[in-house]
Amino acid sequence: MNSSERRLKIYNILMENETVDVSELSSHFDVSPMTIRRDLAIYEKQGILTTTYGGAYLNRDIPEGVNISADASQLDDNTRKIGIAAGKLLKAGDSVFLDSGDMTTGIVYGIKNLRLTIMTNSLAAANILRTFPKVELIIAPGPYNEDICGFLGSSTIAFIRKYNFDVAVLNGEKLDTAYGLTVKDETSAHLKATALDCAKRNIVMIKSEDIDDSAFAQVATLRKINHIVTDRGLSEDVKGSLEQRGPQVILAD
Repeated sequence: MNSSERRLKIYNILMENETVDVSELSSHFDVSPMTIRRDLAIYEKQGILTTTYGGAYLNRDIPEGVNISADASQLDDNTRKIGIAAGKLLKAGDSVFLDSGDMTTGIVYGIKNLRLTIMTNSLAAANILRTFPKVELIIAPGPYNEDICGFLGSSTIAFIRKYNFDVAVLNGEKLDTAYGLTVKDETSAHLKATALDCAKRNIVMIKSEDIDDSAFAQVATLRKINHIVTDRGLSEDVKGSLEQRGPQVILAD
């Protein structure tokens, strides 16, 4: 078992029991107590748990000052509306990959009452989803990336590749008719493309101000995108141009 898989299992144990013991985890995973403490320190840094002398306990509330756009109450109105509209494209029983980012965090407004299996690489989203009784939550582990408040690396991508999803919900950075969905980071592009390949259909959530523009690394052409959910700031001309190339464009009310 590698370190990413071990940390995921530790996270799941914590979510189930709300407390963990360093000695018990050390024995269970056959690693040193210091290794377990380093694992716990990663989650403590993000405010998910608080370490004690012999273990750790789950934080029931997200602490102030933690850099997580996952505090859904602070998302702007357009992000909430886009999230609600995207949530209507999911149905009970779906298995979902949920990308990291403000836009995908906004979808929590649209899924609270759905029974779903959700995998995410976002600690921000996980902090909210762990409180949803109908959601079976799986964390895609790997190196922590502060910019996305989640896990991003080759091990994260390899973990995602093991699964098949009904739907992949992606955070859109830039999107246009020439290059499709693009992002500034090559590893992030690889992760999103992998999630698309593992899903039967997909949803891209993006603000209208980020459409008709492109970034460094291509994720997918428009032909590979099923649904684009955005706000009503999108012009009819651009909407029509996008839909001519394949995806359904949904304007959130």
